[in-house]
Amino acid sequence: LEEGEREAWAEKAQGYIEKRPHEIVFGISKGEVEAHFQRLGSLLVALREALVSESEAYALVMRVLREQYQEEDGELRLRPAEEISADGMVQIVLPSALQFQ
Repeated sequence: LEEGEREAWAEKAQGYIEKRPHEIVFGISKGEVEAHFQRLGSLLVALREALVSESEAYALVMRVLREQYQEEDGELRLRPAEEISADGMVQIVLPSALQFQ
């Protein structure tokens, strides 16, 4: 992403990029999980549209969407837990194209 785009995305993703993953996950109540992941999925779909399809960042976004979400009829749904492979849970180092700071 270009610098101006990174600034705009930093605003959109505020709350996700300021904290470590465990600070976000453990701060979510059980009742907020679905809404939280829907918001995150929507951000990922928008980011997918903004990225160059041949980039490493695009491939990473596509992987997360493919492993964690279902897209049907233009709607994004979180996959049921039993459909999510433990292999997809491995922590990924984000490429520099996704670094907002």
